[in-house]
Amino acid sequence: MPNPRKASVVDGFMVVRMVRHAKGGEPEPSPPPAPKKEPPPPGEKKKAHIGHTVLPTRHAIRCYECGYEFTLTARSPKTYCPKCRTILEWKDYLIQGEWSEPVKTAGVIRVGPQGVLKAGSLIATDIILEGRLEGGDLEAFRWLEIGPGAVYDPLHMKALSLRVAAGTEIKLKGKTGFRDVDILGRLDARLQATGRVTVRAGGLLTGELEGSHLAVEEGGGLRARLKIVPGG
Repeated sequence: MPNPRKASVVDGFMVVRMVRHAKGGEPEPSPPPAPKKEPPPPGEKKKAHIGHTVLPTRHAIRCYECGYEFTLTARSPKTYCPKCRTILEWKDYLIQGEWSEPVKTAGVIRVGPQGVLKAGSLIATDIILEGRLEGGDLEAFRWLEIGPGAVYDPLHMKALSLRVAAGTEIKLKGKTGFRDVDILGRLDARLQATGRVTVRAGGLLTGELEGSHLAVEEGGGLRARLKIVPGG
Protein backbone atom coordinates (compact mmCIF):
# COMPACT_ATOMS: atom_id res chain seq x y z
CA MET A 1 0.00 0.00 0.00
CA PRO A 2 1.57 3.32 -1.04
CA ASN A 3 2.45 5.77 1.68
CA PRO A 4 0.17 8.79 1.81
CA ARG A 5 1.87 12.09 1.02
CA LYS A 6 1.12 15.46 2.45
CA ALA A 7 -0.37 17.95 0.02
CA SER A 8 1.70 21.09 -0.33
CA VAL A 9 1.01 24.54 -1.71
CA VAL A 10 3.37 25.70 -4.46
CA ASP A 11 3.41 29.36 -5.38
CA GLY A 12 4.58 30.93 -8.67
CA PHE A 13 8.04 31.79 -7.39
CA MET A 14 8.65 28.18 -6.29
CA VAL A 15 7.61 26.95 -9.77
CA VAL A 16 10.23 29.16 -11.41
CA ARG A 17 12.92 27.81 -9.08
CA MET A 18 11.96 24.22 -9.92
CA VAL A 19 12.08 24.93 -13.69
CA ARG A 20 15.51 26.60 -13.43
CA HIS A 21 16.86 23.65 -11.44
CA ALA A 22 15.55 21.18 -14.04
CA LYS A 23 17.31 23.10 -16.88
CA GLY A 24 20.72 22.75 -15.33
CA GLY A 25 21.24 25.15 -12.49
CA GLU A 26 20.40 28.48 -14.05
CA PRO A 27 20.54 31.27 -11.50
CA GLU A 28 17.40 31.72 -9.48
CA PRO A 29 15.48 34.91 -10.00
CA SER A 30 15.60 37.39 -7.19
CA PRO A 31 12.39 38.70 -5.62
CA PRO A 32 11.30 42.06 -7.08
CA PRO A 33 12.82 44.99 -5.20
CA ALA A 34 10.60 46.98 -2.89
CA PRO A 35 9.42 50.29 -4.38
CA LYS A 36 11.40 53.30 -3.27
CA LYS A 37 9.66 55.82 -1.06
CA GLU A 38 9.59 59.17 -2.75
CA PRO A 39 10.42 62.09 -0.45
CA PRO A 40 7.65 64.66 -0.02
CA PRO A 41 7.85 67.77 -2.21
CA PRO A 42 9.80 70.65 -0.68
CA GLY A 43 7.70 72.76 1.65
CA GLU A 44 4.99 70.14 2.07
CA LYS A 45 4.33 69.27 5.71
CA LYS A 46 2.88 66.10 7.07
CA LYS A 47 -0.83 66.48 7.72
CA ALA A 48 -1.79 66.38 11.36
CA HIS A 49 -4.42 63.90 12.49
CA ILE A 50 -7.31 65.62 14.21
CA GLY A 51 -9.27 63.50 16.64
CA HIS A 52 -12.84 64.09 17.83
CA THR A 53 -13.70 64.28 21.50
CA VAL A 54 -17.26 63.53 22.62
CA LEU A 55 -18.33 66.14 25.13
CA PRO A 56 -20.47 65.00 28.07
CA THR A 57 -24.14 65.97 28.07
CA ARG A 58 -24.86 69.10 30.06
CA HIS A 59 -28.01 69.16 32.19
CA ALA A 60 -29.61 72.48 33.14
CA ILE A 61 -31.10 72.52 36.63
CA ARG A 62 -32.99 75.12 38.62
CA CYS A 63 -33.04 74.71 42.40
CA TYR A 64 -36.60 74.29 43.65
CA GLU A 65 -35.71 75.91 46.98
CA CYS A 66 -33.87 79.12 46.02
CA GLY A 67 -34.35 79.29 42.23
CA TYR A 68 -30.61 79.24 41.41
CA GLU A 69 -29.81 77.91 37.92
CA PHE A 70 -26.76 75.75 37.27
CA THR A 71 -25.56 72.94 34.99
CA LEU A 72 -24.18 69.45 35.63
CA THR A 73 -22.56 66.89 33.34
CA ALA A 74 -23.09 63.75 35.44
CA ARG A 75 -26.55 62.37 36.21
CA SER A 76 -27.42 60.97 39.65
CA PRO A 77 -30.63 60.48 41.69
CA LYS A 78 -29.62 63.33 43.99
CA THR A 79 -27.50 66.45 43.77
CA TYR A 80 -27.10 69.66 45.73
CA CYS A 81 -27.54 73.32 45.00
CA PRO A 82 -24.15 75.10 44.97
CA LYS A 83 -25.81 78.26 46.28
CA CYS A 84 -28.14 77.24 49.13
CA ARG A 85 -26.56 73.76 49.65
CA THR A 86 -29.93 72.03 49.64
CA ILE A 87 -29.87 68.33 48.73
CA LEU A 88 -32.07 68.06 45.64
CA GLU A 89 -33.91 65.04 44.32
CA TRP A 90 -33.11 64.70 40.63
CA LYS A 91 -35.54 62.23 39.08
CA ASP A 92 -37.94 62.31 36.15
CA TYR A 93 -41.58 61.27 36.64
CA LEU A 94 -44.24 60.07 34.22
CA ILE A 95 -47.79 60.14 35.59
CA GLN A 96 -50.31 57.92 33.82
CA GLY A 97 -53.50 57.46 35.84
CA GLU A 98 -54.75 59.19 38.99
CA TRP A 99 -52.17 60.86 41.23
CA SER A 100 -52.56 62.58 44.60
CA GLU A 101 -49.08 62.59 46.14
CA PRO A 102 -46.81 65.66 46.28
CA VAL A 103 -43.64 65.49 44.17
CA LYS A 104 -40.64 67.81 44.29
CA THR A 105 -37.74 67.17 41.92
CA ALA A 106 -35.02 68.97 39.99
CA GLY A 107 -35.92 66.79 37.01
CA VAL A 108 -38.93 66.68 34.68
CA ILE A 109 -42.52 65.73 35.53
CA ARG A 110 -44.76 64.67 32.68
CA VAL A 111 -48.48 64.24 33.21
CA GLY A 112 -49.33 62.00 30.27
CA PRO A 113 -52.58 61.96 28.27
CA GLN A 114 -54.06 59.43 30.72
CA GLY A 115 -52.72 61.20 33.79
CA VAL A 116 -55.04 62.94 36.27
CA LEU A 117 -53.75 65.06 39.14
CA LYS A 118 -56.31 64.83 41.95
CA ALA A 119 -54.39 66.55 44.75
CA GLY A 120 -50.91 67.47 45.92
CA SER A 121 -48.33 69.80 44.44
CA LEU A 122 -46.04 68.91 41.56
CA ILE A 123 -42.83 70.96 41.65
CA ALA A 124 -40.07 70.42 39.08
CA THR A 125 -37.57 72.14 36.83
CA ASP A 126 -39.79 71.38 33.82
CA ILE A 127 -43.40 70.16 33.73
CA ILE A 128 -45.24 68.78 30.69
CA LEU A 129 -49.03 68.71 31.04
CA GLU A 130 -50.90 66.51 28.57
CA GLY A 131 -53.57 65.16 30.93
CA ARG A 132 -56.00 66.62 33.46
CA LEU A 133 -55.41 68.95 36.38
CA GLU A 134 -58.46 68.36 38.58
CA GLY A 135 -56.86 69.28 41.89
CA GLY A 136 -53.52 70.26 43.34
CA ASP A 137 -51.01 72.68 41.83
CA LEU A 138 -48.23 72.77 39.26
CA GLU A 139 -45.05 74.80 39.70
CA ALA A 140 -42.31 74.69 37.06
CA PHE A 141 -39.10 76.47 37.97
CA ARG A 142 -38.20 76.70 34.29
CA TRP A 143 -40.57 75.47 31.53
CA LEU A 144 -44.25 74.60 31.71
CA GLU A 145 -45.35 72.92 28.47
CA ILE A 146 -49.05 72.50 27.79
CA GLY A 147 -49.99 69.85 25.25
CA PRO A 148 -53.13 69.28 23.17
CA GLY A 149 -55.99 67.82 25.16
CA ALA A 150 -54.74 69.15 28.50
CA VAL A 151 -57.41 70.27 31.00
CA TYR A 152 -56.32 72.77 33.64
CA ASP A 153 -57.05 75.86 35.69
CA PRO A 154 -54.46 78.61 35.09
CA LEU A 155 -54.90 79.78 38.68
CA HIS A 156 -53.32 76.52 39.86
CA MET A 157 -50.29 76.71 37.60
CA LYS A 158 -47.09 78.71 38.03
CA ALA A 159 -44.05 78.76 35.74
CA LEU A 160 -41.03 80.83 34.82
CA SER A 161 -41.50 80.20 31.07
CA LEU A 162 -44.35 78.85 28.95
CA ARG A 163 -44.34 76.55 25.92
CA VAL A 164 -47.52 76.01 23.89
CA ALA A 165 -47.16 72.67 22.10
CA ALA A 166 -48.26 72.14 18.49
CA GLY A 167 -52.01 71.54 18.25
CA THR A 168 -52.69 73.29 21.56
CA GLU A 169 -55.01 76.30 21.93
CA ILE A 170 -54.69 78.43 25.08
CA LYS A 171 -56.62 81.52 26.12
CA LEU A 172 -55.45 83.32 29.26
CA LYS A 173 -57.44 86.04 30.99
CA GLY A 174 -55.81 89.14 32.42
CA LYS A 175 -52.15 90.08 32.17
CA THR A 176 -49.78 87.14 32.42
CA GLY A 177 -46.05 87.37 32.96
CA PHE A 178 -43.34 84.92 31.86
CA ARG A 179 -39.65 85.08 31.10
CA ASP A 180 -39.67 83.19 27.77
CA VAL A 181 -42.64 82.07 25.68
CA ASP A 182 -42.36 79.44 22.93
CA ILE A 183 -45.47 79.16 20.74
CA LEU A 184 -45.99 76.16 18.45
CA GLY A 185 -49.79 76.12 18.83
CA ARG A 186 -52.19 79.03 19.43
CA LEU A 187 -52.00 81.49 22.31
CA ASP A 188 -54.44 84.31 23.04
CA ALA A 189 -53.19 86.36 25.97
CA ARG A 190 -52.03 89.71 27.31
CA LEU A 191 -48.38 88.84 27.72
CA GLN A 192 -45.58 90.55 29.57
CA ALA A 193 -42.30 88.80 28.74
CA THR A 194 -38.92 89.67 30.21
CA GLY A 195 -37.08 87.27 27.91
CA ARG A 196 -37.70 86.03 24.37
CA VAL A 197 -41.04 85.33 22.71
CA THR A 198 -40.82 82.96 19.72
CA VAL A 199 -43.68 82.12 17.37
CA ARG A 200 -42.74 78.91 15.56
CA ALA A 201 -43.95 77.72 12.17
CA GLY A 202 -47.63 76.83 12.55
CA GLY A 203 -47.96 78.88 15.74
CA LEU A 204 -50.19 81.92 16.28
CA LEU A 205 -50.09 84.69 18.87
CA THR A 206 -53.09 86.98 19.38
CA GLY A 207 -53.91 89.54 22.04
CA GLU A 208 -51.18 91.81 23.40
CA LEU A 209 -47.45 91.51 23.91
CA GLU A 210 -45.16 93.72 25.94
CA GLY A 211 -41.49 92.78 25.94
CA SER A 212 -38.06 93.31 24.45
CA HIS A 213 -37.42 90.30 22.20
CA LEU A 214 -39.81 88.88 19.60
CA ALA A 215 -39.06 86.35 16.84
CA VAL A 216 -41.61 85.07 14.32
CA GLU A 217 -40.44 82.16 12.19
CA GLU A 218 -41.55 81.67 8.61
CA GLY A 219 -44.99 80.10 8.78
CA GLY A 220 -45.75 81.63 12.18
CA GLY A 221 -48.69 84.01 12.71
CA LEU A 222 -48.95 87.23 14.70
CA ARG A 223 -52.15 89.18 15.31
CA ALA A 224 -51.37 91.00 18.52
CA ARG A 225 -50.90 94.54 19.72
CA LEU A 226 -47.19 95.00 20.30
CA LYS A 227 -45.12 97.07 22.65
CA ILE A 228 -41.54 96.01 21.98
CA VAL A 229 -38.78 97.95 23.73
CA PRO A 230 -35.32 96.56 22.81
CA GLY A 231 -33.13 96.15 25.85
CA GLY A 232 -36.06 96.76 28.12
